[in-house]
Amino acid sequence: MQPEFIKTNAPFGKTTTIECGGNARFFANCHTLEQVKKAVHWAKNRKIPVHIHGEGSNSVVSDEGFSGLVLRYIADEIHFEEKAENVIVRGSAGVHFDDLVMQIVERELKGVSCLKGIPGSLGAAPVQNIGAYGQELADVLVSVCAIDLHTLKTRLFSRSDCMFGYRTSIFKENPNRYLILEVTLSLAKKGFINLKYEALKSAFPNGTSDPKNVAKWVHSARKKKSMLYDKNDPNHRSCGSFFTNPIVPNEQAKRLVEKNPSLTHYQAHSAEFTKLSAAWLIEHAELHKGTIFGKVGLSTNHTLALINLGGAKTSEIVAFSQKIQKNVWNVFGVSLFPEPVFIGFEHSLLNKK
Repeated sequence: MQPEFIKTNAPFGKTTTIECGGNARFFANCHTLEQVKKAVHWAKNRKIPVHIHGEGSNSVVSDEGFSGLVLRYIADEIHFEEKAENVIVRGSAGVHFDDLVMQIVERELKGVSCLKGIPGSLGAAPVQNIGAYGQELADVLVSVCAIDLHTLKTRLFSRSDCMFGYRTSIFKENPNRYLILEVTLSLAKKGFINLKYEALKSAFPNGTSDPKNVAKWVHSARKKKSMLYDKNDPNHRSCGSFFTNPIVPNEQAKRLVEKNPSLTHYQAHSAEFTKLSAAWLIEHAELHKGTIFGKVGLSTNHTLALINLGGAKTSEIVAFSQKIQKNVWNVFGVSLFPEPVFIGFEHSLLNKK
């Protein structure tokens, strides 16, 4: 018998921030771990695929929708535990990430102020190790509690267990296996904030220990780039940054810089690799801010954001993303890879140059 909290033929694409895509055959908002187990057990018995969903800020749903069960854990409790030098914060996966950041910043704790304004749920944050303006979630993460949907057993992942990298983790590498239930962070009470982003260093030349000021600066910067989910902004129907910054061998980066002196947006990623700016590459592949491609286009404020201008189909988003990839490859010989999760069609289609 189908549990009453599992809805049939439910809107799915419209639950994403890019606002396109079809329905889900089944959709479950789970408030408890028991509901999660019940929904997964029900789906397994019927051999129905399961997709783990958050707030949809990093998701693209196919026009056909999803033929399985969309599973969302929406518990939203937050607990603060005082320690001598730090504060331990435990948050349920359904907590809105930016709300948590605001609570942390209001307590003048250090470690997440540069992440102000990032949309989505706390449970989704470790999946791609969200980061901005020189900070990453991994910098302050202590552990992740998740349920393995294969075994229905819960597991506590330490920071090292999470296998964090640039916009990746064990959760991203094993999609729809681990549903995150709770995230634990450690925030410092004292000391200067570690400012890595050059514009932030310029804004605070003497450094700062005030997370509120840093969060205010970051919020303003994101707003100027239309990187806040603000329905009053015509650029708001997006997934934020659509492509990750490409990481290339140092020799390739050196050749690109020699050939393109204006390519100053790069940084060392490791001893052997350099991280390039995807936004710069797109802009210089003759795809400028405000470029329109049918009912989709590039944000007027940020080259890296693909936007739904209203009424677009997912197929149009995909076609435009592939055009961008092709242009960048033809001009620079660099592959761009999408950052969002694609649901309901072959991901391989999106990696074509």
